[in-house]
Amino acid sequence: NTCNEPQMEQLEIPSKDGFKLKATLFNPNKEDEKYPFVLITAATGVPAKFYNKFAEWLASRGFRVLTWDFRFVGRSFPPGVDPNDKKQTEECLRQNPNVSIVNDWSVDYEVVLSRAVELKRGRDLVAVGNSLGAHLAAIPKDSLRDVPKRYVMISANNPHLSVTPDAEMLKMAWNEMAPQIISKKGYFDGSSMGLGGNIPTNCFQDWKRWCMSETTDRYIAGEPKFEPRFLSFKHPDVVTVGFDDDTLMTTDFRQMQSFAKTLGTATVHMIKVRVEELGWENGAGHVNAFKSFGEDKKAWLFLEGVLLDGHKWAEGKKGMEVSRVQTYQSKL
Repeated sequence: NTCNEPQMEQLEIPSKDGFKLKATLFNPNKEDEKYPFVLITAATGVPAKFYNKFAEWLASRGFRVLTWDFRFVGRSFPPGVDPNDKKQTEECLRQNPNVSIVNDWSVDYEVVLSRAVELKRGRDLVAVGNSLGAHLAAIPKDSLRDVPKRYVMISANNPHLSVTPDAEMLKMAWNEMAPQIISKKGYFDGSSMGLGGNIPTNCFQDWKRWCMSETTDRYIAGEPKFEPRFLSFKHPDVVTVGFDDDTLMTTDFRQMQSFAKTLGTATVHMIKVRVEELGWENGAGHVNAFKSFGEDKKAWLFLEGVLLDGHKWAEGKKGMEVSRVQTYQSKL
């Protein structure tokens, strides 16, 4: 019962300082409000176009979907910089080392969430975040972060040293390899370490600080500026999903649980997905549940089910284990 060709619309969303963020709105061919409006926020350094095939497919099923790029990623570069010109984008990254997650990307996310709230019309809003895109969920002001009917967090792990599978490797990567890349290039090239794409230097410094912190093991939730937002987060429907072939996580899913515990007094359900048991030949990993594998739509059908029905969709299904997460605050 697909409603075929969705319409794509290119949008510019000005952030609070006027920086124009590039976004794409995927409109279904017919209005059916049982399908929510879906906001997809990317993992660190991953361009929105990586998610666009999935967004287009969702729109063909009846959803309205918005994807977007953080500043200095994908298409979100200042006027005069061709986002498809490697030399130009790299030079732009070198000239803007001070762009950070704390001061810029978190604000960009709030502004885009605000636009999604305007665009959703009569539909429910479901906020989907992949990795960093999920880590930011608690940060916007209450009047915005309370609007989504459901948060779906994909591969939202806590990569802090204390819960990481290989602490020594992480220390070497963050303290030796990454600084070498930055001093050579003038920005962080994640692809050279298998960690997303190019990002401004201070976005990397935030990431590193949260991973290596000796004062808090709560990653972004322990950032002084954000801590009150996490402690006061009380959303009634958060679903966090992890795949056992995610190489950034151990197969006991402890990194995912560790991040979920920081989400205030929210009602959080965790879905642990055993990829091989499900026969997903193409896997899912950290970001590839969103990737297009031609005719193989197994991961996409799973994601669609969770968008529509939350954790209940996965209950009792083979290769999936659903459990309620006891957050730190809910114990108090």
